[in-house]
Amino acid sequence: MQTSTKVSDRGMASHAESKRSGRNTVLKAVIINWITFVISCYLTVNYQLIPTPKTPSLLNRIVFTTRMMVVTVLPLQFGVAVIMKTRADNYSTMGLSPANAKGNYVLNMANRYMQNTTEQLIMFIVLQLTLSTLLSPEYLPLIPTSIFLFVVSRFIFFAGYIDAKRPINRAYGFAMTLVLNISATIMCFFLMVTKGPTFDL
Repeated sequence: MQTSTKVSDRGMASHAESKRSGRNTVLKAVIINWITFVISCYLTVNYQLIPTPKTPSLLNRIVFTTRMMVVTVLPLQFGVAVIMKTRADNYSTMGLSPANAKGNYVLNMANRYMQNTTEQLIMFIVLQLTLSTLLSPEYLPLIPTSIFLFVVSRFIFFAGYIDAKRPINRAYGFAMTLVLNISATIMCFFLMVTKGPTFDL
């Protein structure tokens, strides 16, 4: 009985330690990504690293942003490729094979990755298109910078998701997506309030 209690206590301590480690990883991921985002924005705006429309009319800003958005399709195409490859490896069972636990795990994680990426991408596109109509011309390079960071973050998210030993590592990719969408949401509402919905119309 005493031995059983000790085992139970060790299990609870291990679980608590695991939760604490997970929280620390998430917090570290958020801090790292905020710093990365701020530095990227500073460099982009101050050094004009990315070309923007010479005549930044409302239409040109929207067209510019829409064209840049094609890059955001890459994470989804990658997810589709992973799913197709996994299914092809187990063609007779359409990708799900009781004898292939690793393949099943990859397929399951890839499907979850696709769902999460699609959800985040919808918000991201709406926010970036809205920002393109409200930002001053000198801040327009923030949009392609955000798009680049979004694509990178999704690949990092997938790498963490697919890691069966430490899936918490997906927090690094997810945190960047979260930082991008929260920052864009705050900027959109701030600019809507300060400039008004009829700005540049």
